[in-house]
Amino acid sequence: TCPDQHIYVALDCHNMADLSSGCDFCGVKLCFDARELRIERHRKNAALQTLYAQPGCALLRPLSYVTLTVVLHEDNLSLTLSGVNIVSSLAVTRTRGAA
Repeated sequence: TCPDQHIYVALDCHNMADLSSGCDFCGVKLCFDARELRIERHRKNAALQTLYAQPGCALLRPLSYVTLTVVLHEDNLSLTLSGVNIVSSLAVTRTRGAA
C-alpha cells in the first residue's frame, strides 16, 4: 500500500474505443514508499484490473521528483518515467472476442 507517498493519475479512456470494448478510466499509480508503478483499468460495474505492475522500480524513491509522460494512441498506452521508457503499446481495452 501507499498511504502517504503516492500519486494516482486518472486518464479518461472512454472515447478511445467503441462502447462495447472501451475502458472507462485507466490509472497510473506511482508508489514512492513501496517503489511500485501500476497501470490499472476501471470499468463501470466491474472490478479494478491491473494491466501492468513494476515492483521495485529504482526510479521511484521517497522524497524524489520524477517526470511522467503517458501517451494514449487508439487503444494503446505508452509510459515514460524520467526519460526511461517503461511501457510501450500496452492494450487498454478488452480483445474483441472477450465478454
